Amino acid sequence: MIPATPTHRSRFATAVFGLLNPIPYGLFVGTLIFDFAYAATANVFWGRGAAWLVTTALLFAIIPRVISLCHVCFSPSGMVAAVEKLDFWAVRSWIRQIWFQGGRS
Repeated sequence: MIPATPTHRSRFATAVFGLLNPIPYGLFVGTLIFDFAYAATANVFWGRGAAWLVTTALLFAIIPRVISLCHVCFSPSGMVAAVEKLDFWAVRSWIRQIWFQGGRS
């Protein structure tokens, strides 16, 4: 009898990715709202709240990216499509370009 090899992604990793991926977007929107409130009132509470929200958003954004990195780098070559690899590395190079060059072209 030949053992069956899984032909799908880890269900747990896919569920965690799907659960945690949208959280940073909501936190960034909250940061924007808090920034507008700070600009309108000049109350330090809103500035500190925005700082906490953006920090939390960045920390929550790390986990789905690590899951995606593990999927792209450590999956057998037949399970990862070329488009997925291109998407992963293209987005990362775009972020790196913005980070190191300050968004200047």
